[in-house]
Amino acid sequence: MNSLPFDLEEDRADLFQKRIDECAIRGGDYAYYYSQTEADRSLIFKFQELANYHQLIYKFRQLLEGRAFFPDANRKSLHHALRNDGGSPTIRIQTEFYRGERLNCIEFASKVRNGSARSFCGERFASLVQIGFGGSSASSELIFEALSGCCKPIGGLSLNVIFANGADEDHFNRILDGIALDKTLFVFDSRGGFDCNAAQLRERIASVILKYRPDVDEASLKNNFVLISPVSKAAEVSAYATSFFIDENISETYSSFSAGSLFPSAVVFGQDVVNTLLEGAKSMDNDSLNGNILENPAMFAALYAFFENHQKDKNMAIIVPFAQELSLLAPLVQHLMMNGNCR
Repeated sequence: MNSLPFDLEEDRADLFQKRIDECAIRGGDYAYYYSQTEADRSLIFKFQELANYHQLIYKFRQLLEGRAFFPDANRKSLHHALRNDGGSPTIRIQTEFYRGERLNCIEFASKVRNGSARSFCGERFASLVQIGFGGSSASSELIFEALSGCCKPIGGLSLNVIFANGADEDHFNRILDGIALDKTLFVFDSRGGFDCNAAQLRERIASVILKYRPDVDEASLKNNFVLISPVSKAAEVSAYATSFFIDENISETYSSFSAGSLFPSAVVFGQDVVNTLLEGAKSMDNDSLNGNILENPAMFAALYAFFENHQKDKNMAIIVPFAQELSLLAPLVQHLMMNGNCR
């Protein structure tokens, strides 16, 4: 049999690479490749019309500037107070406050890492357990896992980092059974109104420690406890080594870059990695304000996610709550865009 006049496998590879290159939405330093999706140029143009009609960029900018997106619950995004320098006097005050909280986070993280912050028994911490309630620590875990895939612990630090669900008693009991309590730093994430749960769990852990270490001064147990708490609870933190505060009307999902969320990553990977992460997030914010969908991967990803779920007959209204004063579609896509960015 005569040989083909070209290398079939090589030609297929070239064609596949050409399709990948052509089917990409690029913006800034990142891109969304849609070569294996159902999207084509006609669908993208429909997405553009949809985004223009619902003023998605305008509404997204409002989110970043601190507008409440679930008015009934007065929920806001913390992004504007972490990455934007401008805005109203109120936003500038918030920005200064939350940057101060982030500096406190980095400072205490450094103390944990270098051993100047120690447990009640004078030992360096071997484990860090961040305890969430109702998913309040999900953003911390996602950020930590993402950084673990591309960064090494600073200085070869060996620290067992665990993310626990404080609402799941069996899960939490298994974690307690597998760690040395006296060498563990517990971070209670009470964002979203779970202050009571955090206090109860802290008392439970303290009682377990005192049961097998009755010689320990109970007041010294605070060395092993950190609290992420609403600002209004600032007077109730004497039982903790340190605390990171957040406004009550900012939910855990929309405060991924708060001091509490970044704390585990700051301990393990250090200040430079955290600062680089925040600079990247700020850059993504700016890129996501581009009204041209062909240059805005985040907007395309959000709209395509909506389209794909609609094609599969998924009821998106069950997944995402809506702002009542807006039309049905706009808050959904708005939420998807923010959720994609913060996570």
